[in-house]
Amino acid sequence: MRTQEDLKLAAAILWLNIHSDRALDKVVSSIGVYRIWQNSPDDELQKTLLGSSKKSSLKVLILLLEHLQDLRLTPHSGELLFRLNSMSDPQFSSYVRTHNFKQVVRDSITLPPAVLEGLGKDAANRYHSEIKSSRPDAEPGIPDSLVKPVIQIHPAPFTSQGFGVTAPNATTHSIFFGTDRNRLSNHVKAQFGDERNEVGITYGVAEVSVPHVHKEGSIERPAKRFRVFKTAENPNLHIVIHKVTARALQDWIESAKMTDSDGLLFIHGFNVTFDEALWRTSQLCHDLKFSGRKFCYSWASCGRVLSYPTDEATIDWSAAHLREFLRTITSNLDLRRLHIIAHSMGNRALLAVLENWQKVEGKTPISQIVLAAPDVDTGRFKQIAEVFGHYDQVTLYASRDDRAIKVSRAVKSLPRAGDANPPIVMTGLSTVDVTAVAGELFGLGHSYIAATSPVFRDLYYIIQEGLVPEKRAGVRKCDEGYYILS
Repeated sequence: MRTQEDLKLAAAILWLNIHSDRALDKVVSSIGVYRIWQNSPDDELQKTLLGSSKKSSLKVLILLLEHLQDLRLTPHSGELLFRLNSMSDPQFSSYVRTHNFKQVVRDSITLPPAVLEGLGKDAANRYHSEIKSSRPDAEPGIPDSLVKPVIQIHPAPFTSQGFGVTAPNATTHSIFFGTDRNRLSNHVKAQFGDERNEVGITYGVAEVSVPHVHKEGSIERPAKRFRVFKTAENPNLHIVIHKVTARALQDWIESAKMTDSDGLLFIHGFNVTFDEALWRTSQLCHDLKFSGRKFCYSWASCGRVLSYPTDEATIDWSAAHLREFLRTITSNLDLRRLHIIAHSMGNRALLAVLENWQKVEGKTPISQIVLAAPDVDTGRFKQIAEVFGHYDQVTLYASRDDRAIKVSRAVKSLPRAGDANPPIVMTGLSTVDVTAVAGELFGLGHSYIAATSPVFRDLYYIIQEGLVPEKRAGVRKCDEGYYILS
């Protein structure tokens, strides 16, 4: 990964670039610095820059390298680091033409007098003159109001992974994930898109913080201004992903081992991105006060409402990968037991796995299973439900007011298991009708599992205490055999 010295050198070159129009040719263009930052191998950024600079400006780069220890990054350099790490090539190409970019660069680093003097008296005078002059306007056609800071990174020590994020009013969770999404190769840190990874599963760990001002069941994220641009992330106010690291399988197993403790796995549903899956997993584990090992399986959902047919095909394709991920967890991590929460379309992959799941003696057993708003054909669901008796408890949350399930039912012309119209009643299954308390999230009426306190508190009794419905507060049994949450 990039080092502190790498960031110093990149920031210094960018600083010279924004002041060098009248002094000397640029060492390496600003977009060139970005591309080298993104694409050069680890520990070879300096060598790549040397090979990319013009002969006329090579002496300037050598001067910077000689004074590398004297260059001083400021606490504000975190924003420049984040932009180098996260922006796409077209975004950065536009960004370097703005006044905001110049200000971020100016605020990120201080060059010592020895560097300016080494450039020669004439050049040094011009740099100082430029620094003292009034701030230039943004390039025509790109007003500052259209360039929003992507994130505010608070001052913290630099590590080989970049600047840490100081979040004194937040709790950070390690989420051990598996995903069959495509890896986005143009990012320095591991990030994943909405296409399938034909190679299979990528294992990794994400560090996600939840602010102390967090409200139960909510995912605090920056609001959008003018309905387009998001305000900056603030770890003291928002759920924030600080670091995503892909790991080799054996390394992941060694890191995830946790003897005499439970594990909790969340499998997301339709219309969910990789980041959204991590936010929700962290929120659920945080609000459940779950102290064991936290897992997320993120299948390659497109994260778009109109991509429902594509997600339908992908969830079936992902079932084999989920089976492999579950087998890795239950066979290698020495957990006491594993609980699973699946939401929406994610239930299809889980049920396909459970239908033929064989418990292995001495391995981690699957205990509590929660099927939240399952977008699954009712007839197919009943076929698979014959195996539910193999687990400590299987809970189905359903609602008559789940609009996404209604749409699915209309399209299929067949009832869905997540639709409480009527609720499914079967041996080995605890069906809870949450119609009376179900709220809406994302305007889809499809995420009440994490949006309303009564549902969430009932979930707490299931995961943390393993209570059956008759022993949980707010749950009553009706004559038809299902339960009602109120």
